[in-house]
Amino acid sequence: MTAKENKTNFLSNLFLLNLLNLMIKPIWLLVVDREVQLILGPHEYGMFYRAFNFVFLFNILLDLGINNYTSKEQASNANFVPLHLKTMVYAKVLLAVVFFVLATIISKQLGHNTQLRSILYLLAGYQIVLGFFQFFRSI
Repeated sequence: MTAKENKTNFLSNLFLLNLLNLMIKPIWLLVVDREVQLILGPHEYGMFYRAFNFVFLFNILLDLGINNYTSKEQASNANFVPLHLKTMVYAKVLLAVVFFVLATIISKQLGHNTQLRSILYLLAGYQIVLGFFQFFRSI
């Protein structure tokens, strides 16, 4: 493929991706998410949304650029991952512990009730698993 064909292919794929995104997001918001809100009720959905946003605030602590760094280094040096995988995994585990402890401490300091904290723990665990999934996917 020539550079012009690559550019055209890239732009057509980008257009398709954005078109699909514009079609799916309104359906998600207006149909699926709205139905979940109606089933759960305003109190329960609001509690979930509050816990989700609280956990999402600390999400940056789960990565700190490790995924991007790993992808970049692996692309330039094929031996990077075998040499540094153990160190990277330890760093991710340490960041996950810091994330969970910090979110828990701040949640208690803010006076979140037990029900909200249990939702918070589940969402934090989900974010940790998702962070590891993204890390191994970056390799």
